[in-house]
Amino acid sequence: MPFSQATAPLRWAARFPVTLCYVLGLVAVALLQRGLSTPGEEQLVSSASTNLRNLADGRVQTLLESAFVTEEDPSRLWLWLPGLACLLALGELLWRSRRLAGTIVLGHVGGTAVVAVGLVVALRLGWVESSVVDDDDVGVSYAAMGVIGALVGAFPRRVRPAWAAWWLVVAAAFAWFNQDFTSVGHLVSLGLGLVAGAWLARGGAAQGRRLRWTPVPLGLAAGAFAFGVGVLVDEFDGQAATALLLGAAAAALAAGASAPSRRPG
Repeated sequence: MPFSQATAPLRWAARFPVTLCYVLGLVAVALLQRGLSTPGEEQLVSSASTNLRNLADGRVQTLLESAFVTEEDPSRLWLWLPGLACLLALGELLWRSRRLAGTIVLGHVGGTAVVAVGLVVALRLGWVESSVVDDDDVGVSYAAMGVIGALVGAFPRRVRPAWAAWWLVVAAAFAWFNQDFTSVGHLVSLGLGLVAGAWLARGGAAQGRRLRWTPVPLGLAAGAFAFGVGVLVDEFDGQAATALLLGAAAAALAAGASAPSRRPG
């Protein structure tokens, strides 16, 4: 085997270090969770959660830990991990590693912080039960929604309004239907990602790459889109169908409004 072929996997790994490290970290934690007893796994999730009690106790390390721990059955990791890898790899292909890492942090930490402040206000106003301070809040979804929002800057100008409208309307619909802080966090992280994507598109990422939509990035984008929908849709029911239809309508309207007008004759 030629040396260049033998080292090809290493060259690919060097191009996507953030994606690789995050994916391997999730796999390692999932294997750890599978080896724990049920009480042990519950303790791990609780200690890594960015709930109000942990944050009030000064456990700021949960802002990192919570991004690698999931509440789902660890054996289900293999169902959604490829989609997350597609999303992160596309972001790293676009912006390089440092900007992808920044976008992940913005979505995860920014979404967590806004949700925490909102819960404190809701508690003081009596809008939520006091038990919310101990609710678990872990997983990759805030980070993922931040990256999905930021992808708006990767598309041609005529596609950006439709992309933003689709995700904003779908995420807002699920936040309305579910009435829980996790869904609100998805919407907040998405909004933060859209702001980051607008900045990246307007020259803030001058060192980034002009992406040519060849089959590889198109495949990554398809996997990222499917993963993003899976983050928002727990199960496909009437509410999910309504949210997706509203998103499609909003995307169509946004695309029509942004289309260049043709002057007659």
